[in-house]
Amino acid sequence: MNGAVWGGVVLIGCGLVWTVGALCGWRWITEGSRRVFGIAWVADTFGRGAARVVVGLLGAVLVGLGVTWVARAW
Repeated sequence: MNGAVWGGVVLIGCGLVWTVGALCGWRWITEGSRRVFGIAWVADTFGRGAARVVVGLLGAVLVGLGVTWVARAW
């Protein structure tokens, strides 16, 4: 594997952690700073369920980007 593939592997790993964390309801996934447009802000404003959906979708996007990256670098 060349060096360019590892960037995609990192994206896939991060995306999987976010997606699994959203599906399993890990609290640390939806906690964080209370700044505007942070995931904790989404949880406070729209509820924890909405924040889990957002995190799950972002995780799925990261996995897709990582797979695309690996496929193009291979």
